[in-house]
Amino acid sequence: MNPILRSYFTQLDEAAARLGAALEGRGREAREQREAREALLKEHWSRGRELAALREDRERFEVLQGENERLQAREDELRERLRRVLKDMRALTEGLRE
Repeated sequence: MNPILRSYFTQLDEAAARLGAALEGRGREAREQREAREALLKEHWSRGRELAALREDRERFEVLQGENERLQAREDELRERLRRVLKDMRALTEGLRE
């Protein structure tokens, strides 16, 4: 074979090998980036679900806190009524003793 053609084909083979290696490297990088992107996307969705759950918990907490305040006020009212009843009973008892 002609030495010039042989040199040309050798250069083509070497260039093809370099191109193949570069493509393989780019393919590997693309896979790694895709996997990293998928991992970040999963983390994003997971945090989104956590955030939604926390928001729901906060809303339930606010409802429960309001209910607790209402019940506390009711308990305070009942305690005051019981104090008045006790006071009236003591007054009646004192009145009956006299």
